Amino acid sequence: MTFQQLKYADAVATYGSISEAARRCFVTQPTLTEAVRLLEEELRIAVFTRSPKGVSVTREGEEFLPVVVGVRRRRAQDHRRQMTG
Repeated sequence: MTFQQLKYADAVATYGSISEAARRCFVTQPTLTEAVRLLEEELRIAVFTRSPKGVSVTREGEEFLPVVVGVRRRRAQDHRRQMTG
C-alpha cells in the first residue's frame, strides 16, 4: 500500500468519479484505476462499487476511508513540521 494509492482512493471518494479523480490528481484514468484496484486487492475488500453513473463507497470502504484521511492528514502535518524545522 502506498501513499499514492491512498491519495487516489480519497480522490475517488471525494469526487464520486474515477475520471474526475484522475483529472484532479493529474494522472490518466487507467493509472488511477489500476492503483485503486491494486489497493483493493491488497486489502482484500472492495472500497468502491463501480457503475456507468460513477462510483459509490461500499460498507468496507466507509470503514477504510476515514483511516485514509487520517493517514494523509498526519503525513501533511509531518511534512509541515519538517518544512518549518
